Amino acid sequence: MLYGRFRTVYYKAMKAQWYRACGNRLLTVVIVKVLSGDIDIRVFFCTDPSIPVEGVLEGFSGRWNIEATFRSLKQDLGFADSSARKPEAVERTAPFAGLMYSLLVLWFTNHGRHRPLAAPPLRPWYPHKSGLSFADVLRTTQRVLATADILDPGSEMGDLQKLRLPRRPPHEAERAASSG
Repeated sequence: MLYGRFRTVYYKAMKAQWYRACGNRLLTVVIVKVLSGDIDIRVFFCTDPSIPVEGVLEGFSGRWNIEATFRSLKQDLGFADSSARKPEAVERTAPFAGLMYSLLVLWFTNHGRHRPLAAPPLRPWYPHKSGLSFADVLRTTQRVLATADILDPGSEMGDLQKLRLPRRPPHEAERAASSG
């Protein structure tokens, strides 16, 4: 099964050595003739020569969604431009970007895709587009949030409550600030 469907493919497989990529280890090279689309021939490599051709092709098709997700995280959500340099910051940034991606997709699936704002723009150079991409999800989210006042702090300040805090002597405030 490739990309969620049973398909018939025409292929040629061979074992090869690619010294620059794998040194002395053998690779499985699978050449596939594609009967539809713009690319007639596709080539797949596997560094484990014991995996059968079906496993190589299924493995690639199974990873495609993951690779498309990483591309969206990097290019559409800016994860590739993160200024995080310390390992702790990277360990926080990557899960946060993945969480935001997941939340946006879930919101779009449950609430956003039925809105008129979700309709993909008509582009004469892309008439065969039938599905929606993550860029479409972001565009819809931006359109929906453009009319919301969530970024205007003054819009939700009518119900503020007053809290009186006890006043500390100056030396205690300094000590508290330096210990935190």
